[in-house]
Amino acid sequence: MQVKQLSFFPRLQGVLATGYKKEVKDLLSSAAKAKGSEIAPCLNVYYCFVDISVRTSGTPYSALDIRNNEITLNTHLSALIGFIYKEVEASLGARYKYAHYFKKVFAEFAGRYGMHITNIKISDTRLVDDTNSCITLYQSITTNTQLIEYYSGWMCKDKLGNSHMLHLATWCDTYGAEFTSLIHTVISNFTITHKTTRISSILSKLLALLNEFTLHCKTKEALGRSLECENSPIFMEEVLNSMLFKSMIKNHDPKNFIKNWTKTIQLFNKCFIETSFFEEPLKPFLMPEFKEPKTSSHSISIGGDLKEEEKDRWLTGIPLEIKDETALEVIQQRLNLDLEHIRTLTKRMFEGIQSRQKRNKKFVESGEIKPLPSNTGKRDKIPTGIDHLKNTVATFHHHGFAVGSRTSTFLGFDGQGDALIEELNLPTTKSLNIIASLLILEHPKITPSWLQEWELYDRNGNQVGLKQTGKQWIAVSFKNRKGATTAQQEVILTDYTKTIIDVLIEHTSFARDALKSNGGSDWRYMMLTATLQGASLPKNLGQQLAAHGPYQKALAVESYDNNQQALLNQESATNLAKVVTPRSIRRARGLQIYLKTQSLKAVAEALGHKEIRLELLEVYLPKPLMEYFNKRWVRQFQNAIIFEALKDSPYLFDALDFDESALDEFLKNHRLGDLPDNLQRISANEKENKEYINNLDELVFTLSTPLLQVLLAIQSVIDTAKNDEVFIPIINKWYQSAVFILNHFQLSQKGEKYRRPPEEAIPLYESALNNPLNLNVFKENILFHSN
Repeated sequence: MQVKQLSFFPRLQGVLATGYKKEVKDLLSSAAKAKGSEIAPCLNVYYCFVDISVRTSGTPYSALDIRNNEITLNTHLSALIGFIYKEVEASLGARYKYAHYFKKVFAEFAGRYGMHITNIKISDTRLVDDTNSCITLYQSITTNTQLIEYYSGWMCKDKLGNSHMLHLATWCDTYGAEFTSLIHTVISNFTITHKTTRISSILSKLLALLNEFTLHCKTKEALGRSLECENSPIFMEEVLNSMLFKSMIKNHDPKNFIKNWTKTIQLFNKCFIETSFFEEPLKPFLMPEFKEPKTSSHSISIGGDLKEEEKDRWLTGIPLEIKDETALEVIQQRLNLDLEHIRTLTKRMFEGIQSRQKRNKKFVESGEIKPLPSNTGKRDKIPTGIDHLKNTVATFHHHGFAVGSRTSTFLGFDGQGDALIEELNLPTTKSLNIIASLLILEHPKITPSWLQEWELYDRNGNQVGLKQTGKQWIAVSFKNRKGATTAQQEVILTDYTKTIIDVLIEHTSFARDALKSNGGSDWRYMMLTATLQGASLPKNLGQQLAAHGPYQKALAVESYDNNQQALLNQESATNLAKVVTPRSIRRARGLQIYLKTQSLKAVAEALGHKEIRLELLEVYLPKPLMEYFNKRWVRQFQNAIIFEALKDSPYLFDALDFDESALDEFLKNHRLGDLPDNLQRISANEKENKEYINNLDELVFTLSTPLLQVLLAIQSVIDTAKNDEVFIPIINKWYQSAVFILNHFQLSQKGEKYRRPPEEAIPLYESALNNPLNLNVFKENILFHSN
């Protein structure tokens, strides 16, 4: 059984009596000195042991038997240690840690009750005699084999054969083992058709829904009735309302909830309905659409909205009085400094990886190899540690991950595991962040999901993630969100990024070889990590790279460019480090590209957008800039109005968003101008207004689909009118306008007075043609009716 998975078994929380549970928890902290994050896993191990080996009824265990009998207490501890080494699925070092903590706990526990604990010898590198005796004792006592199977959990496999935990304990507690076994089979058949990277999302959605079922239906029979074809739509609506209400109480975004609900129902249908495990509903399950205000049609995504911290850094504090062109220059300067800071420091970190890689290749060949701890002959004759890196690196590369939890001590880095990992140049979240950041800076179309899906080799061992086409090198991966037909995305590399990827491949080669020798398919992927105990494929790479960790902390220092010109000071660098993620770098690059090129086509191509509508790009702005300038223009207008209203008031500068020193510049750039001539000519005298209007020689129409619908209706009604039908006077004038405007679209006349309408107006006309007004109703409203 896996310790991490025990937290998904609600049954464990009722195993110990409240008082004894608190006592053990306190002893883990005070006597065993367990870290805060280690206490819950230790408790779950102990709960599991008690439930399997000690408890014989459903009554919470209060430990009365071991409080009053020294022999019983010693037997209890010995059996617990035997249970840990026999049943817990973990490294030898991890099992040693649990056993060590409980030795401390029960030594203190015994002292409180005037008893003595016999010392049990344990080791973190091998099974000693005392440990084997504990295992034998545990195997001799009566245990609940059904609970052993229960706590071992349920597994399912993905398309590549990788195993994943399936948390069905809540379902099993409610509906029993037999029904749970059926559900397990159905889900396993479903997940085996999906990629590794999708399984986590699939399981979390399906299990959240199934666990919600257990709150609404307390028996298998009740659930069966609720999921009958005539009842299931109403039942699902109740489940939807319940889950939405809980989500809103937690202040979660309702839009995301509705989006996830739709995906969940789609998965449920494919997994359970299409396979006929549950009956098909008489009508489809409710999948509501979340309505929200539409975003501006004149904006384009730059890889997601800016976070508040990013807005504060790049778009806040720009003086209101300066020209908008100058404001753009300020934003561009801020982005340039931040990105150059990231690029400069990250490049130095990357050069460190390169340097250690070259050095270690030599060390592997020239260093002496220290025997493993069990082979004591030459152990002390070969020095390791920071002063003997040649031997340290050679020894690790020879033994690999075989040393176990005491690797840092064995290699002379006792208590300095992170330093040893860096000297060994193993791939870590930090080093992957360094490489990912440099790649995204050069190729912002790369996303975290692209990196997650990046395979170096296919199933047949052919290299597919890095290819040469002619003289060009191309990196190839997938973006699942783009759909099956456009999922593959190729990145044409520069000489520099080709070098980066070559270093990445070599940097992960040791981890890749270890994974390949263990079986499975994780070794085929590009982005791998390793600790001193083993290698792995990160399951949530995007989240790991975005977490504030060693890479971000390394960016929190003052920086200088290659010419020793200052980029960021310590304070500014620290604030920037808080917002640095692969996505934020990509967003910043999108903005930077736009500000440099003034071209949304360049932004769309750089970010790998699927669709580029060239006829619209000229009027687009990146969405964050559009939102920023909309707010800025509103504030400028408000301040201009306030100035005109309060310019003679002593309270003027209390009302404005700037001080007196900036007033002249604001008025120069943003003061309200004079009214247009046509508005200034408006007179209260109706005769003068008519005379002015009659003298106008042009008229401007603002075209829209509704206006074109009306013009088409007027033309149609007048052209087909009978001789005795009379229309209201204004219609005759609008008919002339309708004929003139519509002839531009119909192009029936080809004389010089007509020309093709603007391209962007044609879709408006086509929409009006396809959605005509009701002519009978329209005609009735424009006919002249005499009293």
